[in-house]
Amino acid sequence: MKDTNIAATAGATLVTRALEHESHVDWFLTGRPVTVSSAAETAREVFGQAADFLAANHIQVLHEKVYGLRIERDRILAERRSALANRGLDPSVLVTFLEGVPADGGRFGGVQIQGAAPRNRGEQLIHTDRHWTRNPRIDSGPGLQLRAEARNQRRQSLPIDLAVT
Repeated sequence: MKDTNIAATAGATLVTRALEHESHVDWFLTGRPVTVSSAAETAREVFGQAADFLAANHIQVLHEKVYGLRIERDRILAERRSALANRGLDPSVLVTFLEGVPADGGRFGGVQIQGAAPRNRGEQLIHTDRHWTRNPRIDSGPGLQLRAEARNQRRQSLPIDLAVT
């Protein structure tokens, strides 16, 4: 596991960790607001910082969780879409929105992102998703292939296998 990197701005903190493999790097990002202000302002700051990091490191999002109040959901997700689109990233990746009151009393609690990036920048990540979503998405091209195995009937997690194709 790479060292934890913490980037802070006036309105947000982004903690990143990387797990290096031979052909790719697994990334784990946690972004949270530092100040309590409107959900839109704090979401703009957090998602802007996360999107900058994703774009700079060529990370494809595999799983994303967003935390906040249900009444702020549309505003928070609009800021997410805007931050990703403004940096050339795909804003249509599925996100899980978890409703609840953030510990700091604000309206937006933050985001957790799990992603992967090919070790060699010239390669392309191929994501074959057969089980995690209702509508499978297949990106084609040379590079890495993610073969995701679903949970078995006992709901035990099976490993995710990323390999160079």
